[in-house]
Parts: sequence; structure tokens; C-alpha cells
Amino acid sequence: MRTVFVNRVTPDLNVFLETSCFYCMYFISDMVQISSIMSLHIYLYQNRSRWNETFIITMAEMSEFSKQIDDDSKKWIRKYAGDIRRIKNIKHKGKQELVMINRFNTVINKIKECLIIDFEERFKSSFVYEWIDLFDYKTVEPMRFIPYDPVYKPTEEDEIIKLLCEEFIDDNCKKEFIMLLPNIAVHKKGYSVSNENDAKVDNPDFYSFTLYQLAFLPSINKETMPIIRAELLRKAQPFVCMLQEFKSDMQAEVYGDKIKELTGRFYKKIEPETAIFQHQIEQQIYFRQAMYSGVSFVNYKLNVCVCSVKTVIDYYCDMGIMLPFVGEALKKNISLQRDINSCDVFLYLTEVPVTNNPVQ
Repeated sequence: MRTVFVNRVTPDLNVFLETSCFYCMYFISDMVQISSIMSLHIYLYQNRSRWNETFIITMAEMSEFSKQIDDDSKKWIRKYAGDIRRIKNIKHKGKQELVMINRFNTVINKIKECLIIDFEERFKSSFVYEWIDLFDYKTVEPMRFIPYDPVYKPTEEDEIIKLLCEEFIDDNCKKEFIMLLPNIAVHKKGYSVSNENDAKVDNPDFYSFTLYQLAFLPSINKETMPIIRAELLRKAQPFVCMLQEFKSDMQAEVYGDKIKELTGRFYKKIEPETAIFQHQIEQQIYFRQAMYSGVSFVNYKLNVCVCSVKTVIDYYCDMGIMLPFVGEALKKNISLQRDINSCDVFLYLTEVPVTNNPVQ
């Protein structure tokens, strides 16, 4: 199963949440794709040897990256960058020109070092620093994306549009491909959720149930993570296959009262398998060692939700991940091939209160 997490740069961006999403998807996915601010930073950091002068100068001008850079360096670059480009094109350079170029290269290298330190501090604060090597483009792919921009114009290269088209209308992808909604609580913007423990919600936007609970343990290192993944990925296959079949079946249904019954029936069918998997998580030796280490940690529930195509596109727009006119264009495009009121299946996380004790 391929899982995908998409999030744009928004004012209330939570990079720790993005790390948590990656962590929870990693153990049950053949492939994890992330298109977000975190993945963009990882992509840039991994390709730091290819940074050119223009890129470094642009980054130095951005307020979010300029904190580590001293004011003199920024002022000097801002004042002389244009002259340096002109000087570099001179065939026969004098002593003054060579001194200027040498100072320019020194300042550029200094700024680059500051930018690298800035990236590493960001990764450490979100607990992803130790796991960067896992983003190997084979099991985990950090995808580039077009940052949120009020004047943004959609193009065929916009990844979120391409990904959602794969999710909704590509017959080769829509069964094995599942997206994780980019917020811990899908009802923060006024969306209503009916889950297996709260069936009293009338006409909910999402019908949901919990697959399993997982402790977020950043103390697990990059060498151990693939070992745990190989074990859990194999043990997750029974319910993952069931989930893929459920996803395929639900795409033929129109969202309505019938979905409550179908979702409830499937939950009863899959619950024995997820209960077995939950027990296997709790018995996993590395998890047990980390959980009994005495360090506080956060538990997350990975949930399945069913909603209409229209609802999830509106949700992305409301969360600021997709501009409204882009969402309307996408719905129109999808409606040519399937009913936008038909269902699809997604994942989302909910946070369980911090604890010092292992999950029992």
C-alpha cells in the first residue's frame, strides 16, 4: 500500500505533526510520499551540494531562514550581488575584481553554512533529524511542491492536483493508494465525525473507526526503524489487504445513510485483525524498550474515515492546502469521470494524551 501526506505552507503549520504523520505511515506502507514543508526542507537539505549562488542568496533573503545569518553578510550580498555577476563575466579581471570575487565566495560559503545549521535545527526540533536517511526515494519520498501563494495559478505540475486525480480517478492507483488527511482532528474546521464509539452524530461528514494505536517514540534511531518496519509491514498485511478491498468497494457507493451501515459492518470484520496487530505492536521489543525507558511520549490513533469526494476537496480548501478556485476546477474535472458525491477512504491521526506508561 502506498500512503501519501500532502500539506502546504500555512500560518498554523505544525512540523511536529508532519513528523508524526510520517512515523505512523512508515510502518504499514510499502511506499510513503510526503509533499509538505518538511519534505521540501529535507529535499533541499539532501541536495545541499547542488545549491548555487542564486539559490543561497534567495534563501538568505527569506525571513524564516535568515536568523542564523549576520546582518553584515546579508547587507553585503544585497549590495554587491549584481556587481559580482557582472564582474564574473569580465574576461580579464584586475586585482580589485579578484578580491571582490574572493570575498563574495567567502560570504556565500558562510551563508550556506548558516543555512545548513538552520535546517538541522529545524529537523531536531521536529524529531526528524535522526530519520532523514530514511527518506531514500525507495520507501520514503520527500516530494517537492508549490508553496501556498494567494496569487498561485494551478498547473499540470501541481502535485496535489496530480495526487488527488490519482486517488479519485486513476484505475491503476485508486485501490492501492491512500491519503492521510493533514490534520490530527478532521473536525477542527466544523466537520462532524461519527466513529465506532460515537454513533450518535447525525449526517456526519466523515464515518470513521480506529485501526490501531501507536506510541510516537523519537528515541528509536534510523538503524532500528527499518527493522521494526520490516516486521510490522509483514504483520499488517492481513488488514491492509482488507482495507484496500474496502476502499475499492466504497468508491462505487454514493455518500449517504447507507455508508454508516457499510462502515460499521466492515469495522466488525477488520477489528479482529487490527486487535492482533495492536497486540503485536505492544509486544515489539524495540517499542517496549523505548516505552519502558521512563521518557514521556505521545500516543496516536491511526483512523480510517469514509467521506465523499466533494467533502475531502472542500476540506483541503478549508484547511488552506488548496485554493478554492483550484478545488472547484478539480471537482469539475473529476465529475467528468465519477460522481463527486461518491465515497472514498482516507486515514487521519488523533492524539492520545501524553503518558509515562506503556499502552496496555
